[in-house]
Amino acid sequence: MFFLKAFLFAICLLGGFSIAGYLRVTGAWPWIPYAGGLLGLIGAVLILEVEKQIKKAPLSSSLGGATGLILGLVIGRLLMFPFECFRNEAFLHYFILLSLSGIFGYLGLALGRSKAGEIGKFTASALIPPTFSKTFPVICWIPVYY
Repeated sequence: MFFLKAFLFAICLLGGFSIAGYLRVTGAWPWIPYAGGLLGLIGAVLILEVEKQIKKAPLSSSLGGATGLILGLVIGRLLMFPFECFRNEAFLHYFILLSLSGIFGYLGLALGRSKAGEIGKFTASALIPPTFSKTFPVICWIPVYY
């Protein structure tokens, strides 16, 4: 596990350093790549903290949140179609896209996490009806060898 964390830190450090190094202002400020490396390390620490929080969350809550997030992002993208007339104005187009994605993604995540139990009961009853076991008794035969 230590090697995976060290690999994460190395990737984030080198990624931040190289991305910041490609900025056009590095001639004026030669310390920018080092600041990018520091931001990469901060990002790695944040990723590890998020990982700890995810490990503490129950699986049903995580799956409900992920399902809600995906549905929220899909709804946000579908609501973006009336605003396609702003495609030529890049700033406004991406601002609306990010706003809708952020709002509906968050709402989907929050609702999915809070309603995870109800979603699980609904999908279980939709996949296997409660009358299935009464109408089709399942006989389990396990051979026993002496």
